[in-house]
Amino acid sequence: MEQAESADSFAEDSLDEKPEWFEPCGNQPKIIDFTGQSGADVNNVYLQHCENVEDFYALLVTDEMVQQISDETNLYAAQKEQPNPSAREKRWVPTNKEEIRKFFGLLIWMGLVKYPSIESYWSTNVLYQIPFPSTVMSRNRFEILLTMLHFSNNETADTSDCLYKINPIVNGLNENFKKYYHPPEVLCIGQSIIPLRGRVVFRNYMKQKQEQYGTKIFKLSCGLGYTYSVSVYCGKTYHPAVDSTPTSIAMKLCERILFKGHALYTDHWFTNLNLAKQLIVHHTHLIGTVRSNHTDNPKDVVNKQLKRGEFFAKESKDGITFMKWNDREEMLLLSTKHSVQMEIVTSRGKLVSKPKIVVDYNSAKQSANCSDQMAAFSSPSRKSMKWYRKVAIELLLNTAVVNSYVLYRQTTGHAMPKTKFREKLILGLTQKGATNQNTESIPPASIASASISSAQHPETQKKKNKHHLKKKEGVAQKVRRYCASCYSQNTKRVGRAEARNVTKKVTTYCTQCKSQPHLCLDCFNKLH
Repeated sequence: MEQAESADSFAEDSLDEKPEWFEPCGNQPKIIDFTGQSGADVNNVYLQHCENVEDFYALLVTDEMVQQISDETNLYAAQKEQPNPSAREKRWVPTNKEEIRKFFGLLIWMGLVKYPSIESYWSTNVLYQIPFPSTVMSRNRFEILLTMLHFSNNETADTSDCLYKINPIVNGLNENFKKYYHPPEVLCIGQSIIPLRGRVVFRNYMKQKQEQYGTKIFKLSCGLGYTYSVSVYCGKTYHPAVDSTPTSIAMKLCERILFKGHALYTDHWFTNLNLAKQLIVHHTHLIGTVRSNHTDNPKDVVNKQLKRGEFFAKESKDGITFMKWNDREEMLLLSTKHSVQMEIVTSRGKLVSKPKIVVDYNSAKQSANCSDQMAAFSSPSRKSMKWYRKVAIELLLNTAVVNSYVLYRQTTGHAMPKTKFREKLILGLTQKGATNQNTESIPPASIASASISSAQHPETQKKKNKHHLKKKEGVAQKVRRYCASCYSQNTKRVGRAEARNVTKKVTTYCTQCKSQPHLCLDCFNKLH
């Protein structure tokens, strides 16, 4: 508590104090050396008991979180009831956490398999037809879940906070991200943009991100792409209750890593002298690029004309180095860790001399870039989604998936490709991977002997050839009927009247059963 108070008083004094700049003398501030652990917490008992990829994912997106999403979705559907509901809303039945997991698995799968619209995934057109989504849930059910998906109670939440719709998700993930990973010495704050075309008052514009409009997210990244904490930015104009200045956001992201000797690398949006002085008091280094229009910048450094390969630097009495470096273009940098040391590096096949600040900054930015790259290739985000659903899905099904992938690789030592990891996670969430996992655990010799004995047994051979699932001839709209097994189960669960609304119709039937009932593939496999 005393350390926090001293930091606050130091920051207040530094705002009134005009900085003085001198020739660099290497008098950097005395900050404790970093001696902590780094990487996945392999001694954590929960990590040690993880076997499948979905177990690692469940550490970050827990059963409690999925249950809360299920409860809030059901509550939102009840609150949304109107005197004249639409045909889709009439078909709504309460969901549960098992169905939400399947829903998440389908969304992750849609990030791997890109189709032009949601309807295309369930299309019977030969150009699009894929059986997988129909085995998980119907298109109508998927669309109504996507419409009703919710994360907080609209009636009890603090609506003065414009992020109240996603705060439970952001807070829960931030807490879980920190439980199983020890950040290394070097950390980096990066910016990501979630594209939005809808009407949201705090939509941001990022020119460097392919000139996109959307919701801005700040990530504290470390290692090979692990996101340690996140913050959704909505601007000080629309969030007056929260201090949303760059300094306060950076300090909030770093609240768990202070007083440990870490080195924080930031871009020009965050880097300023006030943040550097606050982090010095909290025994944390700051290195980053700086905007040229900050009032505290040394004017002689900002206005210095340099040739390519030259640099010019000044140092404050606090040991903060301010440098201008000209490579292909001029850049301003600030560091509490470096002076004017030079380092020989290879650039375009040649040995060149660069300031160590520049070399370390370029290396540290790779963690943020790596996280964005791993999340960008298979994004589950869809068009025409409300902003809070889009942000929540990005965090739940992209950022959390990348983090669970990093935990999996560091804990098990298996260099599984990212796409393969997502495939296994999809099967685990949609409960389609149990058969494969059980088969893999059986020795090959046992499988072979079991197959031979099964083929030789006459009763088994008779059952194998007895029942067939066949498609009814004729126009599908006229010949399709309710799946007999699904209808029977739904009647017991929600009643006969509601069962007609939720039971899917199919064109396939069993040719050998006495009444030749219509059956979906799942029910046919269970019965026969």
